[in-house]
Amino acid sequence: MKRVKSRWMALLLFLVLLGTGAANAVAADTIRFGYVNWPGVTVKSHVAARIVEALGYETEMRMLSVPVVFRGLAGNDLDLFVGAWLPTMKSIAEKYFNEGTVVPVAINLDETVYTLAVPAYAWEAGVKSHADLKEHADKFDRKIIGIEPGNDGNKIVLDMIENDIYGLKDWELIESSSEAMMVTVGSAIKKKEWVVWLGWSPHWMNLAYDIRYLDDPENAWGSEPEIVRTVARAGLEKDFPEIYRLFTQFHVTPEMQNAWIDAYSRDKKKPEEVAEEWIRNNMGIVDQWVYGVRAANGERARDVIPKALGM
Repeated sequence: MKRVKSRWMALLLFLVLLGTGAANAVAADTIRFGYVNWPGVTVKSHVAARIVEALGYETEMRMLSVPVVFRGLAGNDLDLFVGAWLPTMKSIAEKYFNEGTVVPVAINLDETVYTLAVPAYAWEAGVKSHADLKEHADKFDRKIIGIEPGNDGNKIVLDMIENDIYGLKDWELIESSSEAMMVTVGSAIKKKEWVVWLGWSPHWMNLAYDIRYLDDPENAWGSEPEIVRTVARAGLEKDFPEIYRLFTQFHVTPEMQNAWIDAYSRDKKKPEEVAEEWIRNNMGIVDQWVYGVRAANGERARDVIPKALGM
């Protein structure tokens, strides 16, 4: 009886080890994307992931906060992040860049804005700069509408409040989510109420509303031009050289990202659906992204992707 039990235990151990090996084999071919719950980053991440899948790799998508994304990259729990807004995220990212645990791959979008925004009617009434907010504090109810807690933009606003930059010491940041923020903003604009919020471009807010971005004479948001980088965990280039090469060539325009955001946020399409549809209709751009790249099976990426999409 003991011998039979030992055989069963040995068989069970073998199956466990076999299962573990299989799991590791799958993980070895999986590209793990971190992304934050912003429409532009969400869809851009799914566009990137769908191309990677067409090249013969598995993908894993994890929606996280910005600090957790960078920790995941540094800890080798994630591979790529295509939504690193800099210099806005500098306070979060710089530590990992300096350590070398997270590496910048390429700029994927360089015509961006990220700062406080107001409706056009507030701007025309004299609120053209952060410095003008104090004078009109009562009209704004001394509130700035932000997005999710821990976000880099929120941190900049909280720093302005804490250090009384622009006379905002009596103001309050309302933290929520990008979706909740836009509901609040949309409702205020519909009623012609004064509202100030974290605004950025590309985003569908720029298509839906007549808005203005406030000047920042104190450079609270940084003096460098805002760009969006693709960043990766250290070692990705060695482990997946073809994937790394793809993302050195992955560049989008504000017009492209605005269209993605509009289809996702206002037309309520799933990000996977938006990505698939856009790739099918824009193979010329995709061919530029994958120029010189080989798929997992060694074939040219430009030949493999149409077949993977059934084109």
